[in-house]
Amino acid sequence: TKLHQIPSHKRYLLTSHDAFRYFTRSYLASPGEEHWESRFAAPEGLAPDGQLSPVDIQRMIDFLRAYRIHVLFPESNVSRDSIKKIASAGKELGLQIRVCQEPLYGDSMSGLSYLEMMQKNGDVVARHLYE
Repeated sequence: TKLHQIPSHKRYLLTSHDAFRYFTRSYLASPGEEHWESRFAAPEGLAPDGQLSPVDIQRMIDFLRAYRIHVLFPESNVSRDSIKKIASAGKELGLQIRVCQEPLYGDSMSGLSYLEMMQKNGDVVARHLYE
């Protein structure tokens, strides 16, 4: 409910890894939304260990521009290198973007139950997408 209170035009997510594709479909897309995939992007999976090509970085920058995204979400168990590269490239191009200081939890729950992890992720995303 909290995430759907965010205006639809702000419910887009760029994370370190594609593990949050499910989160986007379940909690950021509108019910019945056909093309919910366009609400999500992640550099991991494109290149291992943050070794993004200029084309990969440009694809992420295009996503940020198209949906006016201002915050990138790192994940607790994935290197922040790729997210930092994208943020740096975006800033060089004049985009007002930042890397969220609070990580999202995907595969690593850091002692949290599944429900606590999902609530924490939802709270972090909601708080930072409202900005």
